[in-house]
Amino acid sequence: MAVPKLLDYRLLADIAPKSGAFVQVEVGTKVVCGIVVAVQPVANYDGAVKKLKPCTLLPDVPAIQPQTLRFMRFASKYTFALPGDPVRAALVAGQVPEKVAPEKRLVASGITPKAQTAARQKVLDTLTHNATFYTSQSDLAKDAEVSTAVVKGLLDQQVLAWQTVADVAPEIDIQLPDLNPSQAAAAGQLASCLSQGQHQTFFLDGVMGSGKTEVYFDTIARILEQTEDGQVLLLVPEIALTPQLVKRFEKRFGFVPTLWHSNLGEKARRRHWWQIAKGQARVVIGARSALFLNYQNLKLLVVDEEHDSSYKQEEVFRYHGRDMAVTLGHFWQCPVVLCSATPSLETWNNTLSGRYQHLILDGRFGEAELPDLQLVDMKEQKVGRGDRWLSAPIVEAVKARLEKGEQSLVFLNRRGVAPLLICGGCGARSGCPSCDASLVVHKSYLICHHCGFHEPIPKKCPKCDAEKLRAFGPGTRKIKDELASYFPEARIVVADSDSVKTDRQMGDVVTAMEKGEIDILVGTQMVAKGHHFPNLTYVGIVDGDMGLARGELRAAERTFQVLMQVAGRAGRALKKGTVSIQTHDPQHPLFDCLMRMDRDQFLKMELQSRKLWQDPPFSKQMALIVSGKDERAVAYAAKTLAGQFQVGDAQILGPAPAPLAKLRDKYRYRLLVKSKHKMHDNIQKWLSGTNIPSSVRVVVDVDPVSFY
Repeated sequence: MAVPKLLDYRLLADIAPKSGAFVQVEVGTKVVCGIVVAVQPVANYDGAVKKLKPCTLLPDVPAIQPQTLRFMRFASKYTFALPGDPVRAALVAGQVPEKVAPEKRLVASGITPKAQTAARQKVLDTLTHNATFYTSQSDLAKDAEVSTAVVKGLLDQQVLAWQTVADVAPEIDIQLPDLNPSQAAAAGQLASCLSQGQHQTFFLDGVMGSGKTEVYFDTIARILEQTEDGQVLLLVPEIALTPQLVKRFEKRFGFVPTLWHSNLGEKARRRHWWQIAKGQARVVIGARSALFLNYQNLKLLVVDEEHDSSYKQEEVFRYHGRDMAVTLGHFWQCPVVLCSATPSLETWNNTLSGRYQHLILDGRFGEAELPDLQLVDMKEQKVGRGDRWLSAPIVEAVKARLEKGEQSLVFLNRRGVAPLLICGGCGARSGCPSCDASLVVHKSYLICHHCGFHEPIPKKCPKCDAEKLRAFGPGTRKIKDELASYFPEARIVVADSDSVKTDRQMGDVVTAMEKGEIDILVGTQMVAKGHHFPNLTYVGIVDGDMGLARGELRAAERTFQVLMQVAGRAGRALKKGTVSIQTHDPQHPLFDCLMRMDRDQFLKMELQSRKLWQDPPFSKQMALIVSGKDERAVAYAAKTLAGQFQVGDAQILGPAPAPLAKLRDKYRYRLLVKSKHKMHDNIQKWLSGTNIPSSVRVVVDVDPVSFY
């Protein structure tokens, strides 16, 4: 539970608890978990001690370290969040989780099978040569590529046995490759900073496949070798990147890192929380929420794909994971490494100004070359008729790769069958009853991607009764069907958030690609970055204009980043890659930079445009989202806020209905405040001095990324 201010309690104890200690307290009628931020003797308390509710110390729970506690208090103040929001992010379902019984894993007992078979040997080899702990028979059988019955048979013969896994720090077996000169130089600068025990933010810059991972792996190795309890946090923007990264990490260090993301099972989440809090988890790979966990001795933070918009938390506690990682590194006085081939404008500007140290890697690692790019002018192609969305150049290129036994990726950042269901009789679109948004076609259902509303696809138009409903526009499923019509023998797999919901499922897709069991992968942004498929030599991008149509501040920046990242999947090994991009606007300056792979020129153009209009990173922005069920009350509250605005030299834009004017049955208006200077205190005074009806909610989004 997050409350709007700090609360006082009394604790009967002989020894005062530390700041950061966990306690159980009553808030209203609920018993919740809290963190001590300050302690004072009863004699020094100004209020009535007898009126204070008692609290109970949780003595077996490691206290939050002062560095993290200061970070939490900063984060809540900076983001206009409640003081308890960062605390809630650090807990499991708002509580210190119960301890989990020690895990049991399958091990080889040393007994020889009564009859050795190839399948049984596969199981024993998998156990012997894999650092993964197998806690289920099915997982072991899957990795060994045998049936579960084979594993069960070995258990029955006592060839395999269950062994309790001790909850201690992992055994380390470091096996790093030799670094090339530019990698070694970057690793050397990180090592120097590490040895000095100082905070410095680094931008690790290199094209896709340049070996950025091996550079920060080298730094992680130094921490593991030189400290007994040093911890590392490696942030990734989404769980789709986790399986291949974990596999590479395990190969380099001999143990599986501790994971932290929303798709962890309950037991794993509880176990990992305690391992981190006790300092047993030496390396944590996690999503943005991992920033708020109870680290005991944090020595390094790495933000992989730092440009990714997924690092911005858009609901409830609104913060940017990349920026908060830099702040957390400041409080812990440790290095922070931001990695990207396509940096955000904020990171690039901080690098140019010297605030961040620039580490540059030369070219692709090994003998890999950058791919060839070609634009497909869709004005000259006959597509969009009869549900055909792939141009002849893409179809021919995929065919050529199939004939060579090579793999292709067809990219479309739109899941489902189609984005719209339109009536051919009256032209009506199927819309969400709770949001100002169209329903998206998914097989036999219509789904709202904003609130989750879903309903079966009707047979007739609800407005005119005509049986002329048509799923209009491409989605990943429709692209798969089109490819299947061209190449009925090809093995085609879709990787989007409908089909890949867990890191295990993503791991299955990655493994199948690596083994050559997939010919054509149809994917969204989850396959656009971080993955290494040596036999993937062709990428076809269905809609290169999709992001440019939004008209947002970061539209061109995001489009360039996504297209560069997707293009980077092609030809990452010895075979040269090719990329085709379908576009209706091949003359756009973005494509000129993209075709020349001139990232720096694109960033220069974008920075010039931002500076001209005094947009970030040359100013600070705060967005206000005013919402409620009564549209007139919302509009009036937004106008009242704008009318009473007086914040130094800041400029206010709006109010105006939000682009998504209705969301989950609430109407929404937006205001945007811009300033060259810090404005938190003035914004706080403005908000607290404005009378807003209780039925209307005002949310402040500091450093907004999206404007929906």
